[in-house]
Amino acid sequence: MLAFQIVSDTSLWFLLIAIPIAIALTWYFYKNDASLNEMHDKTKILAQILRFSTIFLLFILLLSPIFKWYKTQIKKPIIVVAIDQSESIKLNPFYTSQKNKILQFIKHIKSNPDYDFKIIGFGNKVRPIDTLNFSDKITNFSNLFEYIQDQYEFENLGAVLLFSDGIYNHGQNPLYLTSIGLTPIYSICLGDTSIKKDIWIDKLNYNSKVFTGNNIRIQVTVKANKLIGTKTKIHLLKDKEIIQSQPIYVNKNQYYQTFNFIIGNEKEGIYKYSLKIDHVEKEYSIRNNISTAIIQVSSDKRNIIIATNAPHPDIGAIKSALETNPSFKVSLLSPEQASDSIINAHAIILYQLPAKQNSASLLLKNIITKKTPTLFVIGTQNHLQQFNEYFPKPILIAKSNQTEDAYLSINKAENFFNLSDESIETIESYPPLLVNYGDYKLNPNADIVLYQKIKQIVTSKPLLAFDIWQENQKIGILFGEGLYRWRLAEFAKKQQNTIFYEFINKIALYLLANQKKERFIVRNQQIFNEFDPITFEAELYNKSYEAINNAEINISITSAQNKTYNFIFDKNNPYYALNAGQFPAGEYRWTAFTEVANEKFKQSGIFIVHAENIETINTIADLSLMQQLAIRTGGQLISIDSLQQFTNIIKNNPNIIPISQSEENFTTLIDFKWILIVITLLIGIEWFLRRYFGSL
Repeated sequence: MLAFQIVSDTSLWFLLIAIPIAIALTWYFYKNDASLNEMHDKTKILAQILRFSTIFLLFILLLSPIFKWYKTQIKKPIIVVAIDQSESIKLNPFYTSQKNKILQFIKHIKSNPDYDFKIIGFGNKVRPIDTLNFSDKITNFSNLFEYIQDQYEFENLGAVLLFSDGIYNHGQNPLYLTSIGLTPIYSICLGDTSIKKDIWIDKLNYNSKVFTGNNIRIQVTVKANKLIGTKTKIHLLKDKEIIQSQPIYVNKNQYYQTFNFIIGNEKEGIYKYSLKIDHVEKEYSIRNNISTAIIQVSSDKRNIIIATNAPHPDIGAIKSALETNPSFKVSLLSPEQASDSIINAHAIILYQLPAKQNSASLLLKNIITKKTPTLFVIGTQNHLQQFNEYFPKPILIAKSNQTEDAYLSINKAENFFNLSDESIETIESYPPLLVNYGDYKLNPNADIVLYQKIKQIVTSKPLLAFDIWQENQKIGILFGEGLYRWRLAEFAKKQQNTIFYEFINKIALYLLANQKKERFIVRNQQIFNEFDPITFEAELYNKSYEAINNAEINISITSAQNKTYNFIFDKNNPYYALNAGQFPAGEYRWTAFTEVANEKFKQSGIFIVHAENIETINTIADLSLMQQLAIRTGGQLISIDSLQQFTNIIKNNPNIIPISQSEENFTTLIDFKWILIVITLLIGIEWFLRRYFGSL
């Protein structure tokens, strides 16, 4: 259905004036034209009509009318069919039968004209699917419901039909997710809900990175069902050799026990430890009797000092974030204490120092002498004049004592931290920081990571920037206070602080990164999970130690079976990045190489992809969770044998109905190419008549 309307900045009543003007101009042009004396009267009238039409159409174009039209569509209800693609589905004894019933159902609904069915799979990630493989290594309901909310928030979403065994091992408990919304969920419980005789390793707790001189501690949680009176053992293996064992005695039907293993000092390197329970007679599965821990032992611990003159919630937020990185040793000190400890620091964060009550002059002097990488966090307690004296030229000139709220805008043209789209979206949704109102004057070569967004306008004012000063001393400046609210906001939305912690750690790592001693640097973590993408970052410098990215960087990754994968880094001005995708579990060697002005560079390393077997740990379907999801959202639990009745069930729901949606469209007259063609034809035909019937 279409509705049509013409609008213009100029009143359309001017068209009535245009008619006599067009007539007058036509009469004027033809009044004393001697070349038309030989033209037949009817031909002359036709030529005048053509001239009038041309002038009138040009008047219409000058009015610039806009055609506004509404297109009304009937939107069918969208039904999202979400199918759990994790391995645990395949491990249940009814797998083949349940898979066939799902396939028959999908075939049945594709011919239904009343609903728009969207079939998606979830597990490692959420995606549209056309086949069922049940091979994902994890189950994450959080990602599923966030995807549905993002994709269909403004659509006519009628219901979600959820196929799953209810077993989740990543993300939040789906019953407490705010992203579920008000859309009814109709649950189909897959898998086997019966409790089997079984013993398994339920959970491993350990630090994936420890430092030389410290013991390695691994805590193991063992569970068992229906095996009361059973005796067995759990072993700790290193390189397939048993190094420790502990006895297990199952003393109840639903058994639960934790075991602690402590390993003495290891040399620097990557170690693989396995925890294995001896096979028990008649247990349901032995696949969940073994679990693996990959641990990196490193001697490269970085000392970071946070110096402050007064307490502030920002300090706790920064310290908590940095302490999630086992590579960092974080100390919170007064300016006087920090001045004495700066000699052993790899980096220092000056929170609102120099302050109005404490100039921290000795600390600043020692920082300059040692050239310690420094992050200034600027706030209302800073003494800005003393802060500016630290630099060759003033950086922040406050126009008054006024402050303003500044939201974050990522410098996407550079993306210095190689943030994911999800991280960028979350970070840019953080609450504003309180910044000083004034002029900001940075070195033109400074790396601006964040810009200030004031009243929804992205300004050229920096919010977070880095620069090199004092002969390779890296300086960072965060021009605002209140970042503790970032942590609170993210937790309120996602029930976790993963992205906030990641961002604060990236700030510290960028501060600590290469002080331009090496000209070719390649970075990647050494331990990945099987479902993680393998990522690398690289930096390349010319002889003047200026970052460049006009050369091509190649990398060769070789597996333990000598299978080689070759990639080329993406240029992410001024640095490089590579996402090599997912790799099978195993150990890999890599070599990256490039050439600048006939000078060759090479870097090498290793990484390990850790096999995830968490889908085999628990295979008992959680019928209660699936039922609660349905009840809390106004849906219902449906037996897989009653699938064919699903369309009848939703047909009886008065809220799942088609809706009409009007779409407003605008088109200017100049967009209609045909009107220009008509004007050209009118002029051409008039010229032809005057040329061949007149005396032109």
